[in-house]
Amino acid sequence: MCKVLLILDNSIVQYGMRHLLLTDDTIDLIGTSASLSEATDNLRSSRWDAAIVDLVWSGLERVEVVRVLARANPHLKQILLGGRADGKSVKAVLKAGASGYLSYATASDEAVSAIRRVCKGGRYLSADMAEALVTVMDAPEIDRPLHATLSERELQTLRLLGSGCRLTDIAARLSLSVKTVSVYRSRIVEKMGFKDNAQMTLYVVKHGLLATAGTEDGLIEH
Repeated sequence: MCKVLLILDNSIVQYGMRHLLLTDDTIDLIGTSASLSEATDNLRSSRWDAAIVDLVWSGLERVEVVRVLARANPHLKQILLGGRADGKSVKAVLKAGASGYLSYATASDEAVSAIRRVCKGGRYLSADMAEALVTVMDAPEIDRPLHATLSERELQTLRLLGSGCRLTDIAARLSLSVKTVSVYRSRIVEKMGFKDNAQMTLYVVKHGLLATAGTEDGLIEH
């Protein structure tokens, strides 16, 4: 029997997913958490085998959420929900420790099968997520720029830092804490080998990554 925790901050999705899983006799217990802090408390106080995760309002990328939950319970089998199939994101969350990734479009049809699979030690990807992952895995590494190794948030942070924004400005612009932005900056430096902000700025200018207002997330490429 598999004990499943629903870590979902959308109450409608949480309600629907809970009632869907209740129809399966291999699931022993279903718990719910609506925030990352509530989820980590829940994971530390009780034993859970698997979780379905989608925290849109956490302010963190999915890969960061996976890492936080894994620290709270290293044995938890995490299945993420997502929209657009992005092979880079799928690869990142699997590398961080997730056991599955479902698209919103097929989650209601595949959630039970996914839970069964991961509780037996396997992995589960919906078809579009699997296809996106294969595309990334097959892509040639030659001539890929260094910033291709960055996550979406890290790339946004790089562009803003290289455009002269301070950490506090970036935090406000991306609706993140200054501490989180600082973590992203440290990862950028580690992945790309920058020694200072001047090198970062030169790279951003050279690769046409300067940021300015103009799109939904406040970033456009020149």
